[in-house]
Amino acid sequence: MRDNFEFSLNSTLKHEGGWTDSSEDFPTMKGIRLTTYRQHYGKHKTKDDLRNISDKELNHIYKTGYWDKCNCDNLPAGLNYVVFDAAVNSGPSRSAKWLQKALGVERDGVIGPITLGKIKTHDLIQLIHSVCDKRLNFLHTLGNWPQFGKGWGRRIEEVRNTSITMSRVPPQKGTLAELELPRVSLKSQDQDKIEEALRLKVHELIEEIETQDHAISILRSDNDNLRQDLRRHEVKSMGAIPAKEAICLSEDPVPAMMDFDEEVEWIMGRPNFWCASIAEVLRKSGDVIGIHAEEEQAAVIYWMLCQYMTFGKEWRGITNRMLKGVDLEFSIPTPKGT
Repeated sequence: MRDNFEFSLNSTLKHEGGWTDSSEDFPTMKGIRLTTYRQHYGKHKTKDDLRNISDKELNHIYKTGYWDKCNCDNLPAGLNYVVFDAAVNSGPSRSAKWLQKALGVERDGVIGPITLGKIKTHDLIQLIHSVCDKRLNFLHTLGNWPQFGKGWGRRIEEVRNTSITMSRVPPQKGTLAELELPRVSLKSQDQDKIEEALRLKVHELIEEIETQDHAISILRSDNDNLRQDLRRHEVKSMGAIPAKEAICLSEDPVPAMMDFDEEVEWIMGRPNFWCASIAEVLRKSGDVIGIHAEEEQAAVIYWMLCQYMTFGKEWRGITNRMLKGVDLEFSIPTPKGT
């Protein structure tokens, strides 16, 4: 998203710090090295020039040297911040390759049409996690991890959390850039008013996100119920089902304890030699059952209980139709006296 650059840059700069000059070769201001500064604005630029770099120069370097190189304008909100911050920290090519590895496409270090097209087939939150994890794994391999690892790890976790939040902000409400403090000098009381207004804005966005999440949960629940209803209709019209599916089709996720009626007593009382033939039919239908008598007995009794729990008194007729579809010579008898 094009609107996320300013917010992403401000978030990244929180981790880059101010002026450092640990050696003659690497004087740095807000994450920009002197060598990088000179590449953009000429070899005549000095350390003092870098130390007094303007916001316009800073934005230009980060925009053209990192954001644009990773095609972040065309990445989804949240993912663009993950890729951008990784590019600033480890280079645009490496950041692009982490994304491409997460997508399973050729890792050429250039985010183009193929990479962008593949993003649409992946879950955005999972992509954010994947890129962050690959970045963290890479940093673990560096020799100076013991010295800087704690700070790097904290940075990546903050990037991860911020990116997930960015990905969930409804686009019609604007961008997260609205949450930034204005870059002007403010009196204390004005600052307090703005911070209060921002807090209210954040709460408003959080409430909207929670409302959307709740609506999604309801839709998923309705969809699951519909699929279960369709499956019940299907198996009742076509035959019984494997035991591993029968429990899933019961009305409750965890079935309540059934009554110990005559039907259950009959099922539970099947001896192992009686279960052997049914076990063989179930194997033909795809069930994996051990070869020992007690394994066959346990599998068959469990399977019959599942059918009974799912279909009630109709279970014999439905089950026999399925069994005859596999072995025409076999069916479950009706208990004597019923």
